[in-house]
Amino acid sequence: VGTMGSEIYEIENLGIKKDPAVRRHMSGHYKDELWAVAAHPKNPMLASSAGDDGTVRLWNLETHTMENSFDGGKRNLYRARAFHKDGSTLAVGQGGRLGGTRGKKSAKGAMILKVSDMTETGSGKAKKWVQVVRYSPDGNYLAVGSHDNKTYIYDANRMGKNAKHK
Repeated sequence: VGTMGSEIYEIENLGIKKDPAVRRHMSGHYKDELWAVAAHPKNPMLASSAGDDGTVRLWNLETHTMENSFDGGKRNLYRARAFHKDGSTLAVGQGGRLGGTRGKKSAKGAMILKVSDMTETGSGKAKKWVQVVRYSPDGNYLAVGSHDNKTYIYDANRMGKNAKHK
């Protein structure tokens, strides 16, 4: 079975067993543009991607398969990403417009995802869309570069917990 989401599934025993075997053979980004790719700092076989389909994906480069994903919904466009130096978290920049200047607007800011299960652990806001995110060399701060001509500096350990940018 092929889907509009660029996925291909194989379904065995459909109609024969109560719970047919389902295997995903392919998955990918499927809407408009892919904006961000980042290599894992500790595991050379892992990389992450994100884009206009509202998903952040973690890929196994050896098996060519998607390991895990975060679905932020149709309202979110992801433009930037960076792994923490220990590889445990992934910062993601949000914003922009789908379909150019008259398209739908996205949430603006940055969020941090836990790589092990792709759950959101923190977030911060920006006034316009975010083009770049980078952790400091020690991993304690997250710099967020926005199209409002500002760089927001967040405490990466407290982001989303009453954190304010500096």
